[in-house]
Amino acid sequence: MRNKTLIGVLIFSVAINAAVLTSWGYQYYRIRHPVSSAACPFMPQTHHFYQQLDLSQPQRQQIDPLANKFHSRLAKLHTAMETQKNRLVRLLSAGQVNPKKIEQVRREMAGIQEKIQRDIIGHILQIREILTAEQQQRFFALLHQSLQQEHNWFASPGEAP
Repeated sequence: MRNKTLIGVLIFSVAINAAVLTSWGYQYYRIRHPVSSAACPFMPQTHHFYQQLDLSQPQRQQIDPLANKFHSRLAKLHTAMETQKNRLVRLLSAGQVNPKKIEQVRREMAGIQEKIQRDIIGHILQIREILTAEQQQRFFALLHQSLQQEHNWFASPGEAP
């Protein structure tokens, strides 16, 4: 009986150690190989989407401050979303799951996502007002192309991404 208990404790200890090592390994991998997610699907780090539109100097002077404010707000919202994601994972992995807290975090995440969507749509409408008709056509063609390539948002049902 005593040997069986000792073997059971050893097996349990090995399982816990394996779980801890796996978790650390995953965290190490995740830090070393982050998923690339740009705040804006239309621009690399140093290039704004609207710069492909041959804007006049007055147009640039109007758009640059709008873009800076937009990307600043978007960065804050993405940070808030990451905080909520981490909070949700902690709640889901807790020994005692609390469905009410999980639902509260889910609602907060949905609220942040709604703010992001409103900000993006508002920003696009602000930019649209500054552009000429030809620039608008080019802008929305680039927007459509970018969203199709990056997120496959415009795929028909049944199409592969």
